[in-house]
Amino acid sequence: METWLIILLAVVFLLIAPVLIAYYVFMDARRNEIENPLRWALIAGLVPFYLGLAIYFLGAAKKEMKPR
Repeated sequence: METWLIILLAVVFLLIAPVLIAYYVFMDARRNEIENPLRWALIAGLVPFYLGLAIYFLGAAKKEMKPR
């Protein structure tokens, strides 16, 4: 594979994935009425190596969800 293609794919993955993760967390937090969904979206999108997403799923999503 061409080197430039590998670099392009890596950059796209590193820039697009956190935005998509933040969007998903924001929408999920709003749907489940979790307090301050923007905070959780920023944590999930900005903490490196997807640890923010793991923190959201292990912490906020389980303890703050309101039953339907």
